[in-house]
Amino acid sequence: MKLFYFTASSKDAQKHLQDTIQNKFRIGQYRFLLPEDVFRQLQIVNAHEEVNMWGALPGPANIRNWNKIEKGDRVLIYSQGKFVYYGMVLAKVHSPEIAEIAWGKDIKGETWEYIYFLYNLQEIDIDVVEFARFFGYRTNFIPQGFSFIREEIVTKCMNEFGGIDQAISFLTNSTLKATMGTFNNIVEQHGERELESSIMEMDDDQFVNYINSLDSNASIEVKEGLRKIRKYNKKIIDELKERYNHRCQICGRSSLNEYGVSVVEGHHIEPFSLTQNNSPDNIMILCPTHHRLIHKAKGEFDRKKKEIHYANGYSEKLLLNEHL
Repeated sequence: MKLFYFTASSKDAQKHLQDTIQNKFRIGQYRFLLPEDVFRQLQIVNAHEEVNMWGALPGPANIRNWNKIEKGDRVLIYSQGKFVYYGMVLAKVHSPEIAEIAWGKDIKGETWEYIYFLYNLQEIDIDVVEFARFFGYRTNFIPQGFSFIREEIVTKCMNEFGGIDQAISFLTNSTLKATMGTFNNIVEQHGERELESSIMEMDDDQFVNYINSLDSNASIEVKEGLRKIRKYNKKIIDELKERYNHRCQICGRSSLNEYGVSVVEGHHIEPFSLTQNNSPDNIMILCPTHHRLIHKAKGEFDRKKKEIHYANGYSEKLLLNEHL
């Protein structure tokens, strides 16, 4: 199963969103333009008279992605800073004729002829920053055109949540926003590094109690989802600690040989969040001193130079790096 997304932010796309997503297209009037197998697929779910649908303009990337899309794949619809619809692919058809009837042509005389039909559409409200954190993108991620979420990220969702539907349900849970709001206020009051480290040290029961302290109304789904994210994040951090032999990536020091214990910590390059980006390329292994310095001295990681630039102008290059 794959997870696609498309954007509907332009003036044309907003009109198309209204015409064939918010409302259904009367496909039954144009049955003669549909291949018989596609019509039967629509008929199975009683979508042969009216159906939600979207289309892509001709172009190498769009055609390549359209060829990949299959019945049962999931689709997210992005518009103006957030994801607003989520649904399932029912069928697809290449039809310039149907596309022109539904959406007309653009200024180049092209139409959105690579069509896919959708069903079980539901309205959602997922902020693009929370989406980026959850799915392992940088927080400045902006969806463009017609594309898909990387396979390894979808696999992670399947492993963590049991399915894409469950992950989207978690992200759209109304109590999650309240819990996250309270948590963000606490981060501002107490500091990111202190909370990041303490949360990673909690066992499952302690973590659930912590979520209850943030929001006593948090749903079971939210508590369970956050617990799964934290567990997966801890696994990634533990694997990276082993990879670097419990040494700080900046100074190279380890307490393991001298003291017999490891004190290195996982630092999230993107701002820490309960729904954080726990992809390995968002995590750095640091000693407590350098972890505290990055937060206190406002260190920013330069991915190209592999350096930390601090607010006072000082810079430090990573001494150890195999994954960033």
